[in-house]
Amino acid sequence: MKNLILFGIMLTSFSNLFGQTLSDSTETKNDVLLQDITITESAKIPVTIETGLKGFDLITAHGNFYYLKGEEYILTDVSISLGWSQFMYRNTAIGVNASYKRTSRTTSYNNDIPGSTYSNSYSMFGPNIGYYYGTQASKLIPFIDVEYDFYVGKITNYQEKKLGIGCIFQVKPKVGISLGVDYIINQASDINIQASLGLVGLLY
Repeated sequence: MKNLILFGIMLTSFSNLFGQTLSDSTETKNDVLLQDITITESAKIPVTIETGLKGFDLITAHGNFYYLKGEEYILTDVSISLGWSQFMYRNTAIGVNASYKRTSRTTSYNNDIPGSTYSNSYSMFGPNIGYYYGTQASKLIPFIDVEYDFYVGKITNYQEKKLGIGCIFQVKPKVGISLGVDYIINQASDINIQASLGLVGLLY
């Protein structure tokens, strides 16, 4: 009788031990399965590392304009430019710019003397370099650039040094609008500060 009771106790203990081991094994397999699923799903998510602007082209088409009305005269200055640059270094673009510029000065009537208009047109070409702060995903890309233009044609011995600041508003991927202000460093006149408006293509 004692042997039968002892055998029953051993059988019960063995059953509990086996059940616990089976339960632990099942939980371990479930944990491993969940980890595998998590790793697999994470691998499907692309990882984007934003490292600034580098390795693509920048195409610009913009206009500069200035208007001043005085008591005896009106000054206007309008230019249209096309430019190409490449981000050879991080956030730094180097390129060239070609533009057409027209200036005019109109004098008003004075003591019954008719006014007169003087105008001139120039073609310009030169290198530029700019620093652009942002990444390809940025909606706003502030910039500062320097341009050195050579006049082509009538006054070939004249150069124009220009410093500009502004911001590109990337309205959709690869397309932006540029707003800024340019300062013509070596122009001793009333029209050395000009507004700038342009269309920009970010060819990344």
